[in-house]
Amino acid sequence: MTGDSLIFFITSSFFSDPYQTTILPIAPMVFPKLSYPVYTYPVERFKSNHEQGGSSIILIAKFMGKIPRSSFFIVLFLLILDICLPFAVPIDEIYHYRLSYKLILDNRNDFKVALDKIKRDIDRKKLKDYIIILGDSVFYGSPGKSDDTFNAFIQKELAGGKTQQIYNLSLPASQIGDIYAMLLMLDDYGISTDRLIFNVRYASFVSRDTDETALFWWMDELRSMDVRAYQRLLPSSSNGAPPAKPYQQVKNGIENVILPHFRLFSYKDYLNQTVQDEWNRKTNGVVASDELGPSEPWYEKDIQGYLEQPEIKKSFSDAPLDLTERNVDVYFLNKIIEHQKSKDTLLVMTGTNHSLMKDLTGKKGYQENLKTLNDFLVSQPIDFLNLEDSIPDQLFTDHTHFMPEGYHVLARLVWDAFQSEERHKL
Repeated sequence: MTGDSLIFFITSSFFSDPYQTTILPIAPMVFPKLSYPVYTYPVERFKSNHEQGGSSIILIAKFMGKIPRSSFFIVLFLLILDICLPFAVPIDEIYHYRLSYKLILDNRNDFKVALDKIKRDIDRKKLKDYIIILGDSVFYGSPGKSDDTFNAFIQKELAGGKTQQIYNLSLPASQIGDIYAMLLMLDDYGISTDRLIFNVRYASFVSRDTDETALFWWMDELRSMDVRAYQRLLPSSSNGAPPAKPYQQVKNGIENVILPHFRLFSYKDYLNQTVQDEWNRKTNGVVASDELGPSEPWYEKDIQGYLEQPEIKKSFSDAPLDLTERNVDVYFLNKIIEHQKSKDTLLVMTGTNHSLMKDLTGKKGYQENLKTLNDFLVSQPIDFLNLEDSIPDQLFTDHTHFMPEGYHVLARLVWDAFQSEERHKL
């Protein structure tokens, strides 16, 4: 192929068997002295592989004249590294009773890497009856450690001696719209939501300010997966955000579309964390805690200034709730219910520390809203558990999060409800 150009594609695909690898013909690389025409891989087939859950590398190279043998070995090494890298990072470094909020906050693509790893774990163990948990910071287990999350207590103590695999994919600040977008992403990765537990709070249904986004995490993903739902979020006079400049479009495409297919790039944060944790074990014998803050009881902390923040006060508004689809959060709740039709799903409304928030929760309007909201959620075609006033106030760390003992109680209440014979008779 002297003097000719060659474009070649290599794709490593993992479908039902995570160890299965498909490599396209690369004879022109191996035998550079032979004459070959330009070889291209049909884009339609590449898209098909990707949509089926395959993880692909696109290597585009231009060869002029004789290819040095070293180039082949470099490419082969990178290909082998790309295939093996997911197995080099233990799942505990990516998922240990929950995800890494700090990593995902800095790089949203780390969530997709976690989904890929969890899918591999499901396939490797041939799991069928696993449970998915989605929710906000309460279900995430803030501010404590991953070992003190409510699903950790279920798995370690309440599953009746059997191994019950639970994947808690909750993230702090998740809105109802985020949960819906996450369901669509799980579908895309082939992760079943046939058994799902998710949570909301009173604050989830309080009217939003006009400049307040209905999704914290997954607005871009929603736009690509459900355009109609995305457009529902836009003001009637808006056609969405202005298009990015050409340079920014190219940059975003490289960072969010092309580079994530290279596992050396997509796994870099988890790889760095794995190396750092191993270094700490070898040098200090201790790995840094994954807690987000101290799990101290609220009555031992000075949090009055925190409670005076406008967003905290707003979350306990006593203004009448709009529980029609004019409220975008009701719209997304309906989308979740539609998605979960005929599936084993439990909706949980986590409660409030009424001793701490009595000046707000004691208002007549708030109490009326609480009853109206309960009646509304009970009427939905989905199993519902209301935990208001169910967990003692002394087990809270603030207005809504718990100490480990509180998450222990939450675990028992949620697990008892999810396992209820009465639910499964229906």
